[in-house]
Amino acid sequence: SVGSVLDKLLETDVRICAEHYERISHCILSRSGILKDIKIIASHPQALGQCRKWLATELKYNKVEYQEVSSTAKAAQIASENRNIAAIAGEINSAIYNLKIIDRNIQDSYNNTTRFIVLGFKHNAISYKNKTSIVFSLMDQPGALSNALLPFENAGINLTKIESRPSRKKSWDYIFYVDFIGHHASKQMRGVLKAVENNCIFLKILGSYPSGMENN
Repeated sequence: SVGSVLDKLLETDVRICAEHYERISHCILSRSGILKDIKIIASHPQALGQCRKWLATELKYNKVEYQEVSSTAKAAQIASENRNIAAIAGEINSAIYNLKIIDRNIQDSYNNTTRFIVLGFKHNAISYKNKTSIVFSLMDQPGALSNALLPFENAGINLTKIESRPSRKKSWDYIFYVDFIGHHASKQMRGVLKAVENNCIFLKILGSYPSGMENN
């Protein structure tokens, strides 16, 4: 997960309206197309992390620096301005920024897939297959998390993700992001979420939306 995105979901009033799963393939791009010319590798932090094996293997004899930028497209733009900078980005950027492809499919996993979320103020109606995202915080006491999650188990609700993040309010204080199958407005889920909320300091519904797994 991209931590800054999770933090923004907590801080703003936008809702998750949809999700989309996209197969990601990374290339290494530069003006010269020659690996030995490269002194700096630029890309988004996620893309750099997804290509660790290739970077460690192919550049083990090259002294290169890594430059984190806001997006892979931004990295390609930077590479187009300096022959000693290469970008990790999608192949389409080679045509947009007139870059040569040094190598393709350099990601560690062939099945590398990124989940994108669509944000807005839309309230989705209940549909065939829904997913809901929530965030909550708990008292710092034994059994707090298991008590909060027990209503899901009792109702037979499938949790598809649970992730903790520092609350940034005090040390060792955490908030929890949970995705589950179901719509928060359904009769069953209203009861489940009420029981969950009774065990939390706070609970925020980030959105209910059609599950994007069917599009993968």
